[in-house]
Amino acid sequence: MAVSIGPKIGVDGEADYREQMSRVISKTQALKAEMTALKTAVTDEATAEENARAIAANHEEQIRTQEERVKLLTEQLQRCKEKTGENSTETNKYREQLANAQTVLNQMRNETDEAADATDDLADAEEDAGDNAMTMGEMIKANVISEAIISGLKKLAELAWDAAKALVSCASDAAQYADDVLTMSTVTGLTTQQIQEFSYMADLVDTSLGTMTGSMTKLTRTMQNARKGNKDSIAAFENLGVNVTNADGSLRDSIEVFFDVIDALGAMEEGTERDALAMEIFGKSAQELNPLIAAGSAAIENFRREAHQMGYVLGDDTLGSLGALSDAYAHLSLLQTTVRNRLGAAMAPALERVLSKLVEFSERIDWEALGDKLGTAIENGADKLIALLENVDIDKAAQGAMTLVECLITGLGWILEYADEIVSLVTKLGAAL
Repeated sequence: MAVSIGPKIGVDGEADYREQMSRVISKTQALKAEMTALKTAVTDEATAEENARAIAANHEEQIRTQEERVKLLTEQLQRCKEKTGENSTETNKYREQLANAQTVLNQMRNETDEAADATDDLADAEEDAGDNAMTMGEMIKANVISEAIISGLKKLAELAWDAAKALVSCASDAAQYADDVLTMSTVTGLTTQQIQEFSYMADLVDTSLGTMTGSMTKLTRTMQNARKGNKDSIAAFENLGVNVTNADGSLRDSIEVFFDVIDALGAMEEGTERDALAMEIFGKSAQELNPLIAAGSAAIENFRREAHQMGYVLGDDTLGSLGALSDAYAHLSLLQTTVRNRLGAAMAPALERVLSKLVEFSERIDWEALGDKLGTAIENGADKLIALLENVDIDKAAQGAMTLVECLITGLGWILEYADEIVSLVTKLGAAL
């Protein structure tokens, strides 16, 4: 199953890669949360268009973020090939991750194309409807009834189609969520449970998931530095009164140390000294942890417990099943690409022959002579049209136009006269259905 960014193999630039990938995944989660909020927002006619633009902008930003993910994986795959070989286990794991990421990107781009096609189809339908309305005035009584029935059937079909798409989208989003959680767990060293707990509390404490996971990664490195004898790291923990090792000299659980440090910083007065200690332990993201420091470990523990009670945290078995679904989507996309390429390859020779014949045919045409003939035909047609107009009786034509207008006015009057009856008929038909 494609659930990891790659093994810890010491590839050059791996630490920077993991840090950037963690940031990309965190941004992806934030964009998906924003998209959910936009899609579930209740809008009126005045704000619907603005909401639609916001959804489109969010989708475009998700595509750019996924492109960055693909770029990072491509670069890391190349580094791994150079370090461990073309067909090593590590290289193949990176290759699988890249294929899955590219599959997701392809699906996102296809959604954009499908949305554009749907918009074009809607515009065409509206234009056709306008044309038909102008040419079918004489059938208005039949149209009033049939349009009511057809409109109802269309609405039912649209609702069923929307529901089906929503279910498929829900499954696809859940599969991608699971893959992101499993991937971030490998990148950061945190468990899948801890990743989901942090994700749950991110908005509640106004601290991003990326900030929390990045701080945990930096904390682990600082703990290791302290055990190795780094004076600055040792001094930072000693000033806070936090032990980083157990009695046997092994490192303590990083989550426990994280909570101890948060509480120790929260007990200090805000100022330069606290900021300096936080920077030494958590790195550049220290200042962004201030809301978390203010909340304290007790509040954080309550949020973690609440995440489980609310059913937000998925178990490893569930994540595994969703990860398998993500792989199935990836394989389906690869199969579609394979079929498309094979069909294209099979058709290529025949198409090449047809195109060659078309080129050969065009080379035999005397385009100058053809242009002269077309010009002559157009000029003759214009002369005939002018002659026809010169022979038209203007008075009779005007009288015919007036007659047509009178017929239209009479028809409109009939519609107005029997409007109440028409509305009553439609109302009764709707009640019967």
